[in-house]
Amino acid sequence: MKLNLRKFLAVLVAAVVTLGASAQSLYIFGSFNGWNPGESIEMWNDNGVYTIEDIEFGAGGNFGLSTVQSSDWTTVNSNRYGFAEDNAKATEGVAMPIVKGEGAIQVPGAGVYNIYVNLAAMTVTVKKAGEVVVNTPDKLYVFGTLSVASWDPAQSVELTKDGSKFSGKVTLVDSGDGYAYFAMSSIQSSDWNIVNANRIAPTAGEVAFNLNEAVEFGKGEAAFKTSAIGEYFINVDYEKMTVTVSSESSGIESIEVENAPAVYYNLQGVEVANPQNGLYIVKQGDKVSKQLIK
Repeated sequence: MKLNLRKFLAVLVAAVVTLGASAQSLYIFGSFNGWNPGESIEMWNDNGVYTIEDIEFGAGGNFGLSTVQSSDWTTVNSNRYGFAEDNAKATEGVAMPIVKGEGAIQVPGAGVYNIYVNLAAMTVTVKKAGEVVVNTPDKLYVFGTLSVASWDPAQSVELTKDGSKFSGKVTLVDSGDGYAYFAMSSIQSSDWNIVNANRIAPTAGEVAFNLNEAVEFGKGEAAFKTSAIGEYFINVDYEKMTVTVSSESSGIESIEVENAPAVYYNLQGVEVANPQNGLYIVKQGDKVSKQLIK
């Protein structure tokens, strides 16, 4: 049998090219790791199909792909794959086209996902593997377009905890578009990666809501957008998984008032240590009232 050397070499070159393409690495990074490509995770390569399992995303979570792991964004982006439209939302369980480019890929919603990438077919498939569990933290802080320290998570306002509820009074400032924005995290820090890794967000994304309207939340980095501007209470209920901006607290402040010591004053405004029969002014926490003692 006569060997066709030219044909043999062509097949050999094609095999080497295919092997090289399937042998390259692919890394994933995104909101789940604070968008740090230097600490991206290498996906498992199974004959050219790259897989990563059990990645937890919050509401509005997204990710990028690159064949290079580096803290240099220029290097990463020049070897990056994603959606043609930046931050377009993937359809759960559907192989969707990707391109060589910097467009982020947004997951369908908060949850735990398995991600499959086929570079030969230029597709990505996002499949839900489980629900995100959000536990009640020990502390909760709020920051955003507040009257003090605007968007400074290092000077965020700590809310008061009562079981699975948090509440606190803040002054929400108009950001310039007629709305106020705020976010919450269980960590107070100047490091945005740490703050965002412990942050909660509205499940519907950055959608404006009104005073006394309960908004569902989960893990994520989207901001809460509200038409309520001024001094209000932010009430967070981890049992119902809702956030409400209201002119009244969720009950935490009133509990503190009831437990605060009562201070008595006579009608001339002089403090009385041991009030006897008569009419007195009583101050308990922020509450002031008149009381007749017989």
